[in-house]
Amino acid sequence: MQGIETPEFFIIGPIIRDPEIIIYKPGYNYFPIKPAFTIFATKPAVVEYQEFYRKIVRGETIGGTQKGTMNFPEGLVYSGTMCAPVFERLIEKTDYRFESFFYKMDHAKEQLRKLDIPIGCPKKAEAVPVVIPGYKHEIENALKAGGFMVIGLSKTVSEEERFKAIPRVLDFTSPDRLPNLFRFINAETERMKSVKEEMEKKKLQEQKK
Repeated sequence: MQGIETPEFFIIGPIIRDPEIIIYKPGYNYFPIKPAFTIFATKPAVVEYQEFYRKIVRGETIGGTQKGTMNFPEGLVYSGTMCAPVFERLIEKTDYRFESFFYKMDHAKEQLRKLDIPIGCPKKAEAVPVVIPGYKHEIENALKAGGFMVIGLSKTVSEEERFKAIPRVLDFTSPDRLPNLFRFINAETERMKSVKEEMEKKKLQEQKK
């Protein structure tokens, strides 16, 4: 999706200078639908966020929000469905909303390239607060920052979900360029047809009974 740089230096549409890579394996969801985990590296950053608080004034408990600031060193940012157990533990210890958590690591970008990192989700981590709109936020999605991330795709849990994961249209390429991808797609499509036929037969048998 190449953007257009106009003479006035405005950018129309996203500019992605690196090629897009498609990986498809039957039985797994596609990104960004239910990724098992996502990992990307970040430099030292400052996050400003809304902190929830409670205090007692004249015998009454009053709650509200106030601006909080948190400093992060260099490291990795994790999120995804596999991180749920870690999220549950962190919720009890935090007073702000979060959607990802932080794992301290020196030379994080180089280690990420080598895959010399905790795959999945580390047990010990620190929650990254959701940023206040309009404030400085250096820890952000790696794709927006022009970087890259490691993605663990989640497994499909039903035949319907598995069917939805099959790529539908590949009008930008052809079978001679990506033979394995087209072979997997065709084989999975045929498999799903057989599954649907078998399900319809079972329904008819039950109706006859």
